[in-house]
Amino acid sequence: MKKIPHGILLFVSIAVMVAVAVLYAYMQYSIQSSVSRAMLGKKIVNTEKANTNQQQYIADIYSSTIVNREKMLALFIPSTEDVSFIESIEELGSRVGSAVSISSVSSDNVNSMIPNSFARIGAHVEVSGTWVVVMRILRLSETLPYQVSLSNIRVSYSGLTDDTKTKKQIWRLSFDIASNMIVTKNATSSAAR
Repeated sequence: MKKIPHGILLFVSIAVMVAVAVLYAYMQYSIQSSVSRAMLGKKIVNTEKANTNQQQYIADIYSSTIVNREKMLALFIPSTEDVSFIESIEELGSRVGSAVSISSVSSDNVNSMIPNSFARIGAHVEVSGTWVVVMRILRLSETLPYQVSLSNIRVSYSGLTDDTKTKKQIWRLSFDIASNMIVTKNATSSAAR
């Protein structure tokens, strides 16, 4: 039998070791790459599950608040019904037996606004009567069926009535009242005209 020279055996063994090292490095890289892709895939799946759960949670909240949102919208005046807001202020006087006068009305121009946006409507109100009547008007103004804000509230003593039978003290109340309107499609504000 012929002997294989040591140089060739050494060369073959080095070549085999290099091939094993390269194969090991490739397998290591391949496994790490597979693990990274698997972890990324798991992260994507978990994120998608979380998004789906979040969407379901939001959908549940949306459906459970339909009634409350409709009630909330009733707090705002539709822009086509701005006159009813002014009339409700004027009716306060007939409810308590006093004169309520509105000296000025202001409203945003809803003709140039986009639908479902908010506009403001306001009025300056003046009342005269007994202390009880004046305070009742103020309280009723705060409890109108709309979301309102009162400002510039002034109460002053006006004197006694001319009635000879009963001398009553007369008080004057003035305040600004404002509310939000929801602009509807093709809305025109009567108060702004």
